[in-house]
Amino acid sequence: MDVPVFCVPRILLLRILLQLFVIPPHLTEERIGQKQVNFYGVLMDVLQECGHLPDINKFLYTCLHRTFLQAEEPIVNWGWHAARVKDESDWNDIDWKKQNDQEPAALHFEIMTSSARSLIDLELASPAFKVENDPRFSIQDSQGKQIPLDSVLVGTLQYLQKNVSPEERQGTEHLVELRLEQFSRDRYELQRFPATHFVLIGALMKQTTTIMGTSDKWCVYMRDFIEDNAGTNWRVLEETSLESDNQKISTVQAWADIRGASIITDNGRTVEPSVFGQTYRPVYLFYCNQKVLLSNASGPPLKQDGVITMADYSFEEEQYPEPLESDKEQDLCKTCFIAEHAPGNDIYFCDGCDGCVHQLCEDPPIEDFENKIDPWYCRACLKERNLPLPRPPPDHIPQKRKFEGP
Repeated sequence: MDVPVFCVPRILLLRILLQLFVIPPHLTEERIGQKQVNFYGVLMDVLQECGHLPDINKFLYTCLHRTFLQAEEPIVNWGWHAARVKDESDWNDIDWKKQNDQEPAALHFEIMTSSARSLIDLELASPAFKVENDPRFSIQDSQGKQIPLDSVLVGTLQYLQKNVSPEERQGTEHLVELRLEQFSRDRYELQRFPATHFVLIGALMKQTTTIMGTSDKWCVYMRDFIEDNAGTNWRVLEETSLESDNQKISTVQAWADIRGASIITDNGRTVEPSVFGQTYRPVYLFYCNQKVLLSNASGPPLKQDGVITMADYSFEEEQYPEPLESDKEQDLCKTCFIAEHAPGNDIYFCDGCDGCVHQLCEDPPIEDFENKIDPWYCRACLKERNLPLPRPPPDHIPQKRKFEGP
């Protein structure tokens, strides 16, 4: 990304963590017992640790590691492959390989250019999944049927050995044997790839143009597994519309918006990008292994045998932790995202933006006398209103400030 991760609204990051970021299904209440994972706490801890970096992949990986840490479980191979995509060649050079014989649970892509955006697909097939039409492994007969290449080569050898003299078949036999050896090498190499395809389940989108002096606007396109396990429809989530989640669109409309180009359906209908697709661009894409989706969708409900389904990742309004309703209630500093305070480093509430900030997180630091100022504005709101910094009263004796930590 071109901005730090903490610039993305925390509520959208939490949505990504719960629904787009693939959580290992064995991390259930039954397995964890009293060690229930606090995903909001994980989010806040990781934001403090690496939210200042423009690296959402590192952020998500750290969230994964912290999830296992809270569950007191050993970290296992439940990873994904991540890549930056600039042009068509990057799409063709995807790292599909397994890690320690484990298929990746997901593929994550950072979209760097408009040309990369124009090539976004709803599904990505691995080389092993496309093997049926691969000339290295099969050929097509006169009726269009695919025949495994090794069976053809073995049959050719058997025919030569039965019907052709050793002298006459020597050269041809050697060539066929070499081709069989190449087939074995190709098949061995292919076993390193997952025999599946990956389904686009979400996209983090950023507004293409920002008015000077205002913050970036973000939204999340998310395949909707709440109403049906197949995820045939999508939701568009904005920071301001999370309470209703009522922006539901079709899969083809989501594809047009994410790709930023018109899509022609199978029946010839043309679907144009919506206003969102024209004003927002994809920053980060989330593809999930089809096998993971199928196993989650077909499994019994969580309370029956401890299997998480994609619907269990839904985060409806009644499930929101109360602190999410207002940062002010949580007393989270808008600079460091820490709620704790100490003498000389209290949290001040801004009457302009309703945000909270530590004394030592402001520049210049907030002086103790400012707690008697009403209304009180943070430094950013003072600048926005063209107001001067607060001045101490005549009898104020400044104290030497020592950093005591948040």
